[in-house]
Amino acid sequence: MSPISYVAKEIVKIIIDALGATIDSGGMRLYAQEVIRSWKDTENDDILIVVGGAWIRGAFRDLDYVITRAVPNDNVVGRSLGQLLVVAHAFWRNRADAVLSLSPIVTPFVPRRARHCVVHDWRHLKNPGEFPASRRLYRWLWRASVSWAGQVSVISEKTLGEIAGFVTEGTCICGREWA
Repeated sequence: MSPISYVAKEIVKIIIDALGATIDSGGMRLYAQEVIRSWKDTENDDILIVVGGAWIRGAFRDLDYVITRAVPNDNVVGRSLGQLLVVAHAFWRNRADAVLSLSPIVTPFVPRRARHCVVHDWRHLKNPGEFPASRRLYRWLWRASVSWAGQVSVISEKTLGEIAGFVTEGTCICGREWA
């Protein structure tokens, strides 16, 4: 079973929220592709239902364990609504076991134990001038999401330090031990 497969059953359905990875996002898109493509590197029978921009249709066509649901994610409003509402709808409609958002925003409309998000970089807190108002508003949603997530994965020790003040009691923070 995969690390997120906390349910004791043979086949686990996981909604992968890849809406934060837009077609032009570069690093986020590559990250999403690598996570999804490497999912079967561990022995599991998981089914991944990937919710993302139109690019996901072609990107995962060859993977028999992936079902794609394309949603417009070209602008901040569409991406935010998709991450909050469409992902929740996919969870309930597919009777999924968990939501793994590959970005810091995870829907609050599924049970907390099923909510998992990944935090990459919070430079907008130190350098807000680098970001237009719409992106700052979108990233404000990151703070709220981290507080309502059931589990948060961080990609670095620096990121762990940056989110420490935003995580609420009862949230599991996942990451490797840094030297």
